[in-house]
Amino acid sequence: PLVWAVIPSLLFGAVHFANGAGVSVAYGLFYSVATGLIALTCAVLVWRTGGISAAMGLHFANNVGALGLVGAQGDMSSTQLWVWEVESAVRSSPLELALLIVMLAFVLSPWGPFQNRSAKDAPSGTSPGSDR
Repeated sequence: PLVWAVIPSLLFGAVHFANGAGVSVAYGLFYSVATGLIALTCAVLVWRTGGISAAMGLHFANNVGALGLVGAQGDMSSTQLWVWEVESAVRSSPLELALLIVMLAFVLSPWGPFQNRSAKDAPSGTSPGSDR
Protein backbone atom coordinates (compact mmCIF):
# COMPACT_ATOMS: atom_id res chain seq x y z
CA PRO A 1 0.00 0.00 0.00
CA LEU A 2 2.90 2.38 0.61
CA VAL A 3 4.07 2.00 -2.99
CA TRP A 4 0.75 1.86 -4.85
CA ALA A 5 -1.35 4.19 -2.67
CA VAL A 6 0.42 6.39 -0.13
CA ILE A 7 3.46 7.64 -2.10
CA PRO A 8 1.51 8.38 -5.33
CA SER A 9 -1.20 10.17 -3.29
CA LEU A 10 1.38 12.31 -1.48
CA LEU A 11 3.08 13.18 -4.77
CA PHE A 12 -0.27 13.96 -6.41
CA GLY A 13 -1.14 16.30 -3.54
CA ALA A 14 2.31 17.93 -3.64
CA VAL A 15 2.13 18.76 -7.34
CA HIS A 16 -1.23 20.46 -6.71
CA PHE A 17 0.37 22.91 -4.24
CA ALA A 18 0.98 25.40 -7.04
CA ASN A 19 -2.74 25.45 -7.91
CA GLY A 20 -3.59 26.98 -4.53
CA ALA A 21 -0.32 28.75 -3.77
CA GLY A 22 -1.12 31.38 -6.39
CA VAL A 23 -3.88 32.50 -4.03
CA SER A 24 -1.92 32.16 -0.75
CA VAL A 25 0.61 29.77 0.77
CA ALA A 26 -1.87 28.65 3.44
CA TYR A 27 -4.48 27.93 0.78
CA GLY A 28 -1.84 26.08 -1.26
CA LEU A 29 -1.06 23.84 1.72
CA PHE A 30 -4.75 23.15 2.27
CA TYR A 31 -5.26 22.46 -1.45
CA SER A 32 -2.38 19.98 -1.59
CA VAL A 33 -3.44 18.11 1.59
CA ALA A 34 -7.07 17.93 0.42
CA THR A 35 -5.98 16.70 -3.02
CA GLY A 36 -3.72 14.08 -1.43
CA LEU A 37 -6.58 12.83 0.77
CA ILE A 38 -8.93 12.56 -2.22
CA ALA A 39 -6.22 10.70 -4.16
CA LEU A 40 -5.66 8.29 -1.26
CA THR A 41 -9.41 7.72 -0.96
CA CYS A 42 -9.59 6.96 -4.69
CA ALA A 43 -6.70 4.50 -4.39
CA VAL A 44 -8.44 2.76 -1.49
CA LEU A 45 -11.69 2.63 -3.48
CA VAL A 46 -9.91 0.86 -6.33
CA TRP A 47 -8.41 -1.61 -3.84
CA ARG A 48 -11.67 -2.21 -1.94
CA THR A 49 -13.98 -2.53 -4.96
CA GLY A 50 -11.62 -4.28 -7.36
CA GLY A 51 -12.38 -1.74 -10.12
CA ILE A 52 -11.84 1.87 -11.01
CA SER A 53 -15.48 2.94 -11.42
CA ALA A 54 -16.11 4.11 -7.85
CA ALA A 55 -12.86 6.11 -7.85
CA MET A 56 -13.82 7.70 -11.17
CA GLY A 57 -17.19 8.67 -9.71
CA LEU A 58 -15.59 10.22 -6.63
CA HIS A 59 -13.06 12.09 -8.79
CA PHE A 60 -15.83 13.38 -11.07
CA ALA A 61 -17.98 14.53 -8.13
CA ASN A 62 -14.98 16.21 -6.50
CA ASN A 63 -14.10 18.07 -9.69
CA VAL A 64 -17.69 19.18 -10.27
CA GLY A 65 -17.72 20.58 -6.74
CA ALA A 66 -14.28 22.17 -6.94
CA LEU A 67 -14.49 23.56 -10.46
CA GLY A 68 -18.18 24.25 -10.84
CA LEU A 69 -19.71 24.95 -7.46
CA VAL A 70 -17.50 26.34 -4.68
CA GLY A 71 -13.99 27.76 -4.59
CA ALA A 72 -11.73 30.45 -3.22
CA GLN A 73 -11.47 33.86 -4.82
CA GLY A 74 -8.64 33.90 -7.34
CA ASP A 75 -8.57 30.09 -7.67
CA MET A 76 -10.31 29.57 -11.03
CA SER A 77 -13.11 31.71 -9.57
CA SER A 78 -14.58 32.46 -12.99
CA THR A 79 -15.85 28.86 -13.24
CA GLN A 80 -17.51 28.55 -9.82
CA LEU A 81 -21.02 29.53 -8.76
CA TRP A 82 -20.04 30.43 -5.18
CA VAL A 83 -16.73 32.09 -4.37
CA TRP A 84 -15.34 32.43 -0.85
CA GLU A 85 -12.85 34.96 0.39
CA VAL A 86 -9.47 33.23 0.72
CA GLU A 87 -9.34 33.90 4.46
CA SER A 88 -12.73 32.20 4.94
CA ALA A 89 -11.63 29.21 2.89
CA VAL A 90 -8.44 28.85 4.95
CA ARG A 91 -10.38 29.23 8.22
CA SER A 92 -12.80 26.48 7.21
CA SER A 93 -10.06 24.16 5.92
CA PRO A 94 -9.75 22.12 9.16
CA LEU A 95 -13.44 21.17 8.88
CA GLU A 96 -13.10 20.18 5.22
CA LEU A 97 -9.95 18.15 5.92
CA ALA A 98 -11.71 16.44 8.84
CA LEU A 99 -14.59 15.50 6.54
CA LEU A 100 -12.14 14.08 3.99
CA ILE A 101 -10.48 12.04 6.74
CA VAL A 102 -13.90 10.72 7.84
CA MET A 103 -14.65 9.78 4.21
CA LEU A 104 -11.31 7.92 3.97
CA ALA A 105 -11.97 6.17 7.29
CA PHE A 106 -15.42 5.11 6.07
CA VAL A 107 -14.00 3.66 2.85
CA LEU A 108 -11.37 1.79 4.90
CA SER A 109 -13.76 0.60 7.61
CA PRO A 110 -15.19 -2.90 7.72
CA TRP A 111 -18.67 -1.31 8.06
CA GLY A 112 -18.40 0.45 4.70
CA PRO A 113 -20.18 -1.00 1.69
CA PHE A 114 -16.91 -1.77 -0.07
CA GLN A 115 -15.36 -5.18 0.45
CA ASN A 116 -12.02 -6.40 -0.81
CA ARG A 117 -12.49 -8.48 -3.95
CA SER A 118 -10.38 -11.44 -4.85
CA ALA A 119 -10.12 -13.37 -8.11
CA LYS A 120 -12.67 -15.93 -6.89
CA ASP A 121 -15.24 -13.14 -6.36
CA ALA A 122 -14.94 -11.70 -9.87
CA PRO A 123 -17.62 -12.57 -12.42
CA SER A 124 -16.55 -15.29 -14.82
CA GLY A 125 -14.48 -14.06 -17.75
CA THR A 126 -13.21 -10.97 -15.91
CA SER A 127 -10.34 -10.18 -13.62
CA PRO A 128 -10.83 -8.49 -10.21
CA GLY A 129 -9.51 -5.18 -11.56
CA SER A 130 -11.78 -4.99 -14.59
CA ASP A 131 -15.12 -3.18 -14.61
CA ARG A 132 -17.16 -5.57 -16.74
